[in-house]
Amino acid sequence: MYSIYDYAYNGLLYLNNVMRPRHKRLSQLMIYSTTLCQSKCKHCNIWQKRPVEHLSLEDIQRIMQSRCVTKRTTVGLEGGEFILHPQADEIMAWFQENHPNYTLLSNCLAPRRVIDAVRRYQPRHLYVSIDGGRETYQRMRGRDGYDRVIEVVEALKDEVPLSLMFCLSPWNTFDDMAYVIDVAKHYGIDIRIGIYGTMAFFDTTSELLTASDFVKQIPQSIHDTQENYDFVELYDEWRNGHLRLRCQGDHRIKAVAALSMFNTGRVRRNGYADSQLATVQERLAKAAEARQQWVETGQVVCPPKQAIPTEEQLKAMPFDLYREGIYYYGTSKYRHENDGASAPVQCMLDLMMWDATGRMALIDQPLLLMTGEISDSKYMTEEAMEKATGTARKEMYVVPGASHIKTYYVPEYVEQEPQRLVEFFKKYL
Repeated sequence: MYSIYDYAYNGLLYLNNVMRPRHKRLSQLMIYSTTLCQSKCKHCNIWQKRPVEHLSLEDIQRIMQSRCVTKRTTVGLEGGEFILHPQADEIMAWFQENHPNYTLLSNCLAPRRVIDAVRRYQPRHLYVSIDGGRETYQRMRGRDGYDRVIEVVEALKDEVPLSLMFCLSPWNTFDDMAYVIDVAKHYGIDIRIGIYGTMAFFDTTSELLTASDFVKQIPQSIHDTQENYDFVELYDEWRNGHLRLRCQGDHRIKAVAALSMFNTGRVRRNGYADSQLATVQERLAKAAEARQQWVETGQVVCPPKQAIPTEEQLKAMPFDLYREGIYYYGTSKYRHENDGASAPVQCMLDLMMWDATGRMALIDQPLLLMTGEISDSKYMTEEAMEKATGTARKEMYVVPGASHIKTYYVPEYVEQEPQRLVEFFKKYL
């Protein structure tokens, strides 16, 4: 379902959003436009909300004016059941004209309205909810709607990209998952698999899904679908707090390489080059205070925006990384006009307790780490290499004469790096 371009773009977007939190861009935006729904789902009680609430077309237009929404942002229209929104036609017509990169999610209990709306307003994708066979569907959703879903699938599968949406929950089983996978295969369409979660907006009542031997119960046919297995397999690790990087255990990843490592957790905790060890507890206390303020008042505390340093101030800085980073991100042709943001103080609680090298020993694949010869961040690459005790096939390539920032853009260094990567991957792939 996703192309290499999608993965690359979303990766760059993620880096932008982490490093420039005041200038985030959304890859997707889901608009829950109405609480009105004719289904009576056990895994979602939005249909019980009274009074019924809608976002008007004007509300949605204001949301779309946000700076974090771009033409590449995929907007999903859902509810409740979006097609029941009193302004459904007006809203879809507006998106068709002004932001055609939008999708529609539906339970399809009003099949003719869904079919007509898709044909008239041409969303980029249609997502259709289905939880199992006919009996499971009626048990979970309180409606005999299975045949209506199939009616929509048969009518539109050749007219619009269409995905079945299956939600594994306390009210259905892995056998139901296998059944819906077979339905998708029968019609030659995509399937997206989700897992029930507790969300206040949907007034959910059951606890998170639990199952013994969770991974062993996943049907083999899931491997015939795109991008679903990893998500389902990771759920149990996430629920138990054991989620880790995929290369730290996933042997489908055959080789691992990185350039100019920056261990954000260690730096936020200890300071750059471990220069702030004496103030760890003080900074944790300030982060906790900022988070409490956000909980109580909704106010997000951020450090004051820093002015670009003078030449004298730059020369007085003790670390090349920061001095050259200010040039690269702040004044060079590589800067962005919206740059200059700083992370909320409360985020330090999470950052200071995280460490990129925490499970390096689990990597047993070939490993290449590259760093600049005179980079004052080299100690982080060396630490990662030292902790990667699970593989004997590891190499550290030092770029002659390069500092951390200059490995990003100086031609004489940038030209060496892909050559080394090609040699490494040719050797092990």
